[in-house]
Amino acid sequence: MTYQSLMQYLREDGIYHSSHRGRVEAVQRHLQQEVGRYEAHRFFLRPERREGAIPSLTFCYTGDSLDRRVEAFMTGYTDETLEFVDAEDYEDQRGSFSSLSDYERASRRFGGLWILQDDIVRRLSQHHVGVLYLFFDEKLQPQLGREFAWDELYQRQRVSAYIPRASRNSQTFLDMVLEEMVRGRFIAAEDDSYQLAEGFGDFQHVTFYQLDDFRKRQV
Repeated sequence: MTYQSLMQYLREDGIYHSSHRGRVEAVQRHLQQEVGRYEAHRFFLRPERREGAIPSLTFCYTGDSLDRRVEAFMTGYTDETLEFVDAEDYEDQRGSFSSLSDYERASRRFGGLWILQDDIVRRLSQHHVGVLYLFFDEKLQPQLGREFAWDELYQRQRVSAYIPRASRNSQTFLDMVLEEMVRGRFIAAEDDSYQLAEGFGDFQHVTFYQLDDFRKRQV
């Protein structure tokens, strides 16, 4: 399993892409409807990053042996072509694969996020995510180390597609979210200027972790 950084999530340039969500959900629904048919097999994904393009996604399965009936059923119901991976290859390469549920959660563009900062997991709401984009340039590159005056952030907020329309002209909204994000150590503040926190580039998007397995402290 490969995880993604917060910056990869914000830029959507990692291996988890929302354009594949419909395909993944269709296969998940089919598997839930046909539990008995596929009980001897395990299904997973192999995402592969492509520079400057949407990542590719291969639907894979494993079991005692290749099964053409399984492949035919899946193609017939979902239009997806399966690739068989034997158990030994799966174990050797398991870091290259993702479960369907992990991919579905990692590629969501809605709801809050859990972010790992060193050994602490903190939550970002969608309001927080929208304000983070104010610290990115037009090419969605984070402007690390650059200080922003409050007035500049407010002007960016007024025209940002990532801020809810009803909040774009609200100074109170910006003040409230900045305060929360400084407290959560996503943003650093000094006097009336703000910048992305030190180590921002290392923050990990872990919404799709089985958090209990990692024994991280949630804040």
